[in-house]
Amino acid sequence: MNPSSIPIAMLNQPYNATFSASGGVGGFTFGQTGTLPTGLNFSVDTISGTATELGDFPITVTATDTNACKGHRDYALQVKTCIFCDDFGDLDFTNPLWTVAKGGTASAATGDLVLTTTKKIKVFSPNFGACTNCTFEAHLSINTPGGRFLLFGWFASPSDSVMAKFMPDKGKIVLKQRHAGLTAKARILTALNIGQTYDVKIVFNGSAFQFFLDGNLETTLNAIGTPSGNASVQAQSTTGGAITDTFEDLEVY
Repeated sequence: MNPSSIPIAMLNQPYNATFSASGGVGGFTFGQTGTLPTGLNFSVDTISGTATELGDFPITVTATDTNACKGHRDYALQVKTCIFCDDFGDLDFTNPLWTVAKGGTASAATGDLVLTTTKKIKVFSPNFGACTNCTFEAHLSINTPGGRFLLFGWFASPSDSVMAKFMPDKGKIVLKQRHAGLTAKARILTALNIGQTYDVKIVFNGSAFQFFLDGNLETTLNAIGTPSGNASVQAQSTTGGAITDTFEDLEVY
């Protein structure tokens, strides 16, 4: 059964999670048990709709092949309040308004924010303020060899920010906080595949940042202050050639 986990649903925001299965004989039919939050429904192989109640909802999805052989997976479906969310589904980045700094081109015409540059380009979200016990989650990909991606979870200024820097050319991710003249950072050594979409999550509990990649806790960084500001994404070229990065969505909750 796939996926291994499903996205968190945001209160009063459109939601979609589709399931698939492998192995077995012939095609599959899917079923779901457990109570879904009000506003979400299961049909064929997909949970969709708009959740209108908060909470945790344990569910099970079962796949049955043509020989009546079954497989299932349990899921924890959570509904949370969105502090700031944008999936660029309106094919634009003006509502809410993102600010684009010069250095390349940005387009949301495909439903994702696509950044192209030969040097670097920065894009800033509206300010969502300070938050504790909150999570910053995004999906992103680096599509061109020589490209890098910088994801700022809280950006007040270059000297007051929280950043995750993805460097496929170095085989690592650097998580860094700058605040009040101090710097704290952690390094994650990992192969980053060109063209692969990564689920990135930074959880701030008031005293530390936990960094998750595709659902796996990779490192914890002790905070040196309470961050605030907006989100920022930055694409960089390390070669001087044109590179393209894709930023699919952002949820702060």
